[in-house]
Amino acid sequence: AGLRIVHVGMAMGVDTVAIARRYGLEDIYEETGYRPHAEALTALLSADLVIVPMTGQPGYESTVPGRLFEVMRSLRPILFVGPPGNEAARILRTVDGTWCIAPGNLDGGLAALDAIAALPRGRIVRRVESIARYERREQTRRLAAMLDEVRAEREKT
Repeated sequence: AGLRIVHVGMAMGVDTVAIARRYGLEDIYEETGYRPHAEALTALLSADLVIVPMTGQPGYESTVPGRLFEVMRSLRPILFVGPPGNEAARILRTVDGTWCIAPGNLDGGLAALDAIAALPRGRIVRRVESIARYERREQTRRLAAMLDEVRAEREKT
């Protein structure tokens, strides 16, 4: 089985099929569109690499894709392609097994792909502990602690 590129999800107005054709990748490119949650997770867990592209358009700096945390939990290598100041990039830089490159950074992209290709196929690239702070239970615990602190401060006054 050779290289396959599978885009699962919405393309947000980008004609990805035309782009694949322009670069001669139409034979290995598949566009599935939006899939039910279980199907999307199955595709995610079977991937050797998950690419997270983000736009650099103004107004999207704080955007975090809803599936980003599932992508992190997949323990698959992640290649983020987007503005370095994007909130998703900030999160991913704290997580093992991720590479973040700016759009147009061909050398950085090639270096990331070389590093990822050198990994043993199917290798888990991050420890679950490295993403524990993003788990719902931990987020809830931290929010509850913050609210307890706010309440305690209010009771002092």
